[in-house]
Amino acid sequence: MSIYTGITDFSKVSSSDYKSVDQVFMHNEYSLYPDDNDIGLIRLTTKINLNINGANSVCLPAFGFESFGSETAVASGWGITSKGDTDLHSNRLKMTIIKLNKFRKHDY
Repeated sequence: MSIYTGITDFSKVSSSDYKSVDQVFMHNEYSLYPDDNDIGLIRLTTKINLNINGANSVCLPAFGFESFGSETAVASGWGITSKGDTDLHSNRLKMTIIKLNKFRKHDY
């Protein structure tokens, strides 16, 4: 497994953007069905330079925090953007988080 940091265009990837994974930590009570404790951490072999464009830290909720329901979140990732497209594009999407009790009520 490898991580690339600060990349917005795969045609401009350099070896300095590449980070090796040292260890993966999965929550010890993770369950696929239901998807409780769906979180993990990755330890890299070297530090990430947060001064480069596009690289940033992730904020985690405080202990005991119950819900982000009705808050706005940003999801990001790589993929094709239309049928027949062969180039990967960096994408991001703003969305409203569904309250947990509403989500469970509809049995998704």
